Amino acid sequence: MASDVLVISTCVMTFAIVVVAGKQGYARRTPVTLIANELGTTPEQLQRALDTSLPPVWLGPPNENHKRRVAATLDVAPERLDEVLEKYRREGLRAP
Repeated sequence: MASDVLVISTCVMTFAIVVVAGKQGYARRTPVTLIANELGTTPEQLQRALDTSLPPVWLGPPNENHKRRVAATLDVAPERLDEVLEKYRREGLRAP
């Protein structure tokens, strides 16, 4: 009986730790949903545009042509795309 209580309490504590750790990890991710909402698109469309228009990470940061392709794919002005991305880039740096 005592071993059953120990097993159950261990499972409950493990579950709580996993849930809390998962929520903290989620808060550190890029806010794709918020960015997509500000750009007037869906998170899926934004992710697809980024995946198909940006170079692989090992080739370095995107240049202006890449950014223009993403903006054209999403049907937004390149300046608006830069503005929204910069806003979330700055907010991400302030996150704990």
